[in-house]
Amino acid sequence: MKKLIFMSLIFILGNTFIRAQEFLGGELIFDFIDRPSEWDLDVYIEAIGPVWDKDHYITNSYPGGTKYYNENSQFPNTYPGHASDACWDYQGYDPPLALGLYKISVVQYVHDNEYWVSFYFDWRTSDLPPGPDEWDDQRFMYSINDNKIYRYLDPYEVSINGQRLTIWDENDEIDHITSGLELYLTVLNQNNYPYLEWNEYNDPNILGYNIYRKITMNGGSYTNVIFTTSTSYLDLDFYITPPKKPGDDLVEYWIKAKISSTEESLEGNHVQVVGTSIVQWKNSAEVINNDLCYSLNQNYPNPFNPVTTIEFTLKESSIVSLRVFDILGREVMSIINEMLEAGIHQVEFNGSELESGIYFYEMQADNFRDVKKFILLK
Repeated sequence: MKKLIFMSLIFILGNTFIRAQEFLGGELIFDFIDRPSEWDLDVYIEAIGPVWDKDHYITNSYPGGTKYYNENSQFPNTYPGHASDACWDYQGYDPPLALGLYKISVVQYVHDNEYWVSFYFDWRTSDLPPGPDEWDDQRFMYSINDNKIYRYLDPYEVSINGQRLTIWDENDEIDHITSGLELYLTVLNQNNYPYLEWNEYNDPNILGYNIYRKITMNGGSYTNVIFTTSTSYLDLDFYITPPKKPGDDLVEYWIKAKISSTEESLEGNHVQVVGTSIVQWKNSAEVINNDLCYSLNQNYPNPFNPVTTIEFTLKESSIVSLRVFDILGREVMSIINEMLEAGIHQVEFNGSELESGIYFYEMQADNFRDVKKFILLK
């Protein structure tokens, strides 16, 4: 990959800014490299779950945004190119970031095709924002030829496609501290019962806290609310046991401050207990779980006639291709070709239009590829 850096990708509308003495740093900067004469892409920034402002209060003011670029886009000629506030203060640029987990995606348009690539970046620490003389800029490179994202001037050219990075791992000057983030929920396993702890809401006049608990068992689910005036809770109603199969015995928690008899605050982060594992949640649609990996399971039943189920797991949101080939390597059917969220997925394959025989199904997602054999018997 070429190491010529042609420009700084700017997520803002303006091309210049003045750094005030009190301005707190924190910029997200991309460089486009390997540019052809014509190119066309969008950059998406999406907040995953709750975010906190520079005072560590929960806010809904920094959801992210989208910016379009092509060969005609105007860029400043000199560095620094101000990409985006990683919260701290809204400087008039769009979209600013906050103290939260963000999904950052680049989609390149070539003819009628879209080529997506994404990674996650986590700023959820109350060790931010830094002082006026400190910086936490994060600079990356996007190769248009490779459709891959790299750390800035990475000598090993290791793609971060699909990865989850954190500010405290990328910057030695910043520690991972959540004690200052309002309504930040932590769940621990205490004698096989969930023990919840969270940080206080900023208003001392609140009535207390509502714990939202959503339980999913045997294919159904229900949500109830537990009120407490404390900032901790041991849930003796839910016993943590290993699940018998995916989807069994799940419980999800989140916290809201009860401001009055009819008002609540914004919710903090979600945490889910899956069997004996405790994982951070994005929302009801996506699990951000470091234990997840890319995998493709053997179909069941196998052999089958004519319907079978294929199950696979995605570590991150990815464009997934699932195709079927005959024994000669010819593609006979495309099952999936779309963007899917992280987590465990199941798809039903119907081979009624195929002849009996041995077939192969191939899954591709990001840099992952696997192939399994199945047998259709009629």
